Amino acid sequence: MQDIGPISDSSFNTFFAPIRFTDSCPLAGGPYLQADRPIEALHYHDYPEIGYCWQGDGIFIAGSRVYAYQKGDFCLIPPGIEHLARSREGTTSRWSFYYFSPEKLLGDDALSLAPLSRYADPAFDAIQPASVESIFRRLEEELSSRPPLWRLAIKNTVLTLLIDCQRRFPTLQPQAQRNLSPVQRIAPALQHMLDHYSRKLPVAELARRCHLSPVQFRRIFRQATGTSPHHYLSQLRVRQAIQRIRHAPAATLEEIAAEVGFDSSTTLYRQIVKHTGQPPSAFRA
Repeated sequence: MQDIGPISDSSFNTFFAPIRFTDSCPLAGGPYLQADRPIEALHYHDYPEIGYCWQGDGIFIAGSRVYAYQKGDFCLIPPGIEHLARSREGTTSRWSFYYFSPEKLLGDDALSLAPLSRYADPAFDAIQPASVESIFRRLEEELSSRPPLWRLAIKNTVLTLLIDCQRRFPTLQPQAQRNLSPVQRIAPALQHMLDHYSRKLPVAELARRCHLSPVQFRRIFRQATGTSPHHYLSQLRVRQAIQRIRHAPAATLEEIAAEVGFDSSTTLYRQIVKHTGQPPSAFRA
């Protein structure tokens, strides 16, 4: 793909498009027809995305850049990178897009690769077009017919692609990430939880802020805090609720529960008892 330059309009709406895998298949996605609809919003995912353009041309917005794509182009989009494509006006492009969890699909082999979830930028044209085409054709054939050992064939095919990507783009992984402590790696999520504890905070959203997959995020979060993101958020809400109880004696439990993110006063009561061993009344001035 040709890098055209930075996007001229940075006011695009963005939304989270979670990826779901079935128990029987370690890969999600498939063939996709890209229309020429104007780009009004960008989306991002919680898992890496690989794509190949079989036919057509147009533009591809990824991160803060605009790229011109054509037949034979390849892309690798890390989790959390806002993106969307558009075919040239009056045409439709034919793509294949696949999503995968490195840990789920590749197992121990994923540890030998640079963590895709920490890539800061998308990668384009990582390997020769002929090689890319054969890889994506193999994926489509294995997924559609599912012959014996098809899961192993998919694993080896994706692994071949990712090894080539890492060899050609060794700097995609931020070097500074390697020496960060667990707390430093999840610091953006901790700050976001502190700022927005009253909201629903999906793990995928928190992981995206740290450039981690949900699986990696949960593991590193527990290393850093000794607990799960859900439990940590409950503790944070309880601390905030206790402060409100102490300093706003006229506020009801229903009001405080709504302010800190619990769905009812009953839930707030139970959580305070669970985390402190005392009822809310014990914290009234």
